[in-house]
Amino acid sequence: MQFLELDETDYTSLLSGALNQYVRTRSANNLPAPSTPHAKRQSFKNLDRSSCFDLIQRITESSLLILEIKVTHDGRRLHSFDAKQREIDSVLREIGIPLDYCYNKKSDYSEVNDDEYTLNYSMTSSPDLVANDEGVISYEDKHLTLKSLVDDLLEKRSANAGSVGALFNSGVLERIRDLNMKLIFFSVIADDFLFFSNHELEELVSSYQQHIKLGRGIDLQNSSRQEIAEALSRNADHLREMVSQHKTRKERREELRRNRSRDNGGRSRSI
Repeated sequence: MQFLELDETDYTSLLSGALNQYVRTRSANNLPAPSTPHAKRQSFKNLDRSSCFDLIQRITESSLLILEIKVTHDGRRLHSFDAKQREIDSVLREIGIPLDYCYNKKSDYSEVNDDEYTLNYSMTSSPDLVANDEGVISYEDKHLTLKSLVDDLLEKRSANAGSVGALFNSGVLERIRDLNMKLIFFSVIADDFLFFSNHELEELVSSYQQHIKLGRGIDLQNSSRQEIAEALSRNADHLREMVSQHKTRKERREELRRNRSRDNGGRSRSI
């Protein structure tokens, strides 16, 4: 009898179930299950609209697990590996987006049916260290089990994705499946939202969505790594300037209110 090999879709589903069970039993927070975007939303060629990952999960209120998932059938080479995608993912990682690659060490996850087993026998790596351009797994001594990565996020309880929690707490985002790469970029680069009210943050996000296009001016498929990095650096500078302008306008409005309040108080006393 011929057995079907583990494929990326099945492996992603298995990881999603295992991660949900594992995190729920070890966290006091009742956070949503992982989201696994449809393949049509995963194109790395359009950072402005796509998710650009296979799985995303809030491990804590302020930390994310973001995975690009691959499978290996021989323990040596990653199936469907794309060197250009890895290059873009590496640049995203360099600017602070916690994106990791994840691949299987086993193929019997369904048969064993144990969340810790699945996480212990799944490996993670930063994009630069996962494989060479032909997809041959490399630097294995630097790879971590998925369980180790998740445990580290649970134990540290510190933000690894800027102020992503504020996007949910403010109501700007309601569902984990709505969190795409562009909004993750916003949370990492803009970072501190405490200055803004929920309404002001919503206005800022709307302005960002309208006026900043990730990777504007370059063809991501054919650009060099340096060109991609420079384009995203320009996006980051533009976003920081936008945040600064919103803060300045808010400070001016508050100063005007204080001045009016003082003027009204002075007139009341003179009367």
